[in-house]
Amino acid sequence: MSNVNCEIINKEPRMTELDLSNKDIGEIPSNIINLNELKKLNLKGNNLNGEIPTYLSKLTHLEEINLSNNKFYGQIPKSFLDIKNLTVLDISGNRLFGIIPSEFCNMKKLKDIKYHNNMNGIYPSSCIKRKFGYSYNNIVRYTRWIVFFGMIALIIFFAIMNLIKRQNQIKIRFKRLSQRVVKENEIEMTKQ
Repeated sequence: MSNVNCEIINKEPRMTELDLSNKDIGEIPSNIINLNELKKLNLKGNNLNGEIPTYLSKLTHLEEINLSNNKFYGQIPKSFLDIKNLTVLDISGNRLFGIIPSEFCNMKKLKDIKYHNNMNGIYPSSCIKRKFGYSYNNIVRYTRWIVFFGMIALIIFFAIMNLIKRQNQIKIRFKRLSQRVVKENEIEMTKQ
């Protein structure tokens, strides 16, 4: 599989695709902005950390950005709104947080934002939900709440069942005690 694809643009070869996925590159070099004809950038699975570099937005011809399965934290840079040709943004599997800005909905070419499995939680704005749907990230979050409330319901259920059981045991003991008292009273009455 080729990691680099080039096209002839203005009679010169230009890099249009760069796939450095799972190469453990350490950091994104700032001179990547010199690849000004780049259309596809894949940096998936490199253990990259820190905030997503805003200088990536200087790659205005980018159509696809894959930054998934790294250790980026912070928020999605609003400077990505400057990448007018962006069709796919994959930021899943990081430590991002905050709200995906609703301005992303105004990007005419953007077809998909993948933001699931962000440990700190990314919350889509309402227009992001309408345009791109719910991400797996939300399903996991809601599932956790459902499990949490389910566990609370089970604890309450078993507590109530335990109370009912104890109440029945008390009734049985009271019945036995009252029968014993009645027998003792009968015995005393017969002795007289």
